[in-house]
Amino acid sequence: MKIVVSPIGTSSLTNGADEQTRSILNKYANARRREDIPPEALAILDAYITKRMNAFAGMDRDSAKKSSAELHSLLILLEEHPPQARDRYYLIPTSTYIGEITHQIVLEYLEAMGLDVHTIRINGLQTNSSRDLHLAFSDLVVEIDALYQSYKPQNAKIIFNLTGGFKAIQGFLQTLSVVYADETVYVFERESELMRIPRLPVKMVAEDYIRENPMIWRKLGLGQSVDAAQLAKIPSTFLFELEGQIILSEYGNLLWQNVKTELYKEGMLPCPSSKAQYGPKFEKSVLGLSLIVTIS
Repeated sequence: MKIVVSPIGTSSLTNGADEQTRSILNKYANARRREDIPPEALAILDAYITKRMNAFAGMDRDSAKKSSAELHSLLILLEEHPPQARDRYYLIPTSTYIGEITHQIVLEYLEAMGLDVHTIRINGLQTNSSRDLHLAFSDLVVEIDALYQSYKPQNAKIIFNLTGGFKAIQGFLQTLSVVYADETVYVFERESELMRIPRLPVKMVAEDYIRENPMIWRKLGLGQSVDAAQLAKIPSTFLFELEGQIILSEYGNLLWQNVKTELYKEGMLPCPSSKAQYGPKFEKSVLGLSLIVTIS
């Protein structure tokens, strides 16, 4: 069983575009809504998008490889490892108008091949706003972790296809691949062979930061406020300031998602809020359970 995760960029449209159309695609790559693109530019895009989507609908595989960076590597991967019935393919489009179009092109092409394709949509996943991108990356950690927790117990092989997509998103997924991917694949330009990077035998030793201050991390994970004096115990890499409130950064959330389950398996921890307390009957009811279920 293979689980293939692939970010989607704009190559399915930019490849083959004339200079004017390519300029418009690049200029409005981060436009969130159709309404954010001026009418004169939108008229050119609409005509080109219709033409491009019709072309992909009847495109052979060799042509598709030349026309889309994402399909280039995915199709080579499928040739080397033919799809099995339980395989799943997850696409991560940007949170933009053009990103949704290119995602649709890749999605429909893969579905026409009979593949089981799904979409992971992350609000704010674009490179026009550093603030939004930080928040989007944090949400992406949660989605990828959920994917991992769902499929890894089924002995699935998780593959990150990082050939396409925005460079900032590729870079962050490369970081996540160290924790979640069994293999990362790339293909360069017109090459016909995949570059494959197996999972490295690394461990997140930074979990000591959580074990030394579990209550602080639990509060941050729940979105609760934490005193500045307590925050001084957490490295700034794991924190992000949003509208005057300190929350977990994408890297802090990555660490928390990977440690909290093991932490909760070890036993019942104190309630993270002073507004609630565990009663004796509740404590007795959970004694002996192999996994403590929590709200965080």
